[in-house]
Amino acid sequence: MSLYTASIYKLPDGEIRPKRSRLSSGHIDRIKDNIPWAEMEACLEWHRLPNEQSRMTAYYACESIAQCGAFIVPQTEGPFRERKEAVPEIFYYELECPSATPTVMAIVKRGMHHLSNRPALAEFCEEYWRQKKARWKYLEFLLPEFKVIKRVDPPSKEDMDSAMRAYTDDIAQAMAIWPERR
Repeated sequence: MSLYTASIYKLPDGEIRPKRSRLSSGHIDRIKDNIPWAEMEACLEWHRLPNEQSRMTAYYACESIAQCGAFIVPQTEGPFRERKEAVPEIFYYELECPSATPTVMAIVKRGMHHLSNRPALAEFCEEYWRQKKARWKYLEFLLPEFKVIKRVDPPSKEDMDSAMRAYTDDIAQAMAIWPERR
């Protein structure tokens, strides 16, 4: 299966990223000093089946370079600009992965709105891992390992905007399925 990822690091064609034996730095950064995020991550992990790749040790990939760009550009530019540092170049790669777990990116933050509602949270987790309730436009893939096939050209702004619309459509769909409780 070919998927795509983006990075501020240059990766040589043919490089193999093996399975991680410890938590990824991205996972540690997400849960550090963020109790709702840590609770959501714990709940997702609790509902994960053994054949599904853990978020804690995953590499992340998307179906298109536009989907990668829609998120890495703002995630990279913002922190560097805040520190008044030069924004690093972003590199895009086509990957070969022997296995990948598709997940619904938009559900994670939506689930944080329902942390005290355990039945709803269980539904979120089920849908995040198995996509049985709805058809989602923007999936992120969790990889245990991958091989870099080749570096590819960056996506156009128009393609990234379209990918971001797919993500916001998924957020709207999640809000319709799981409205705020009053």
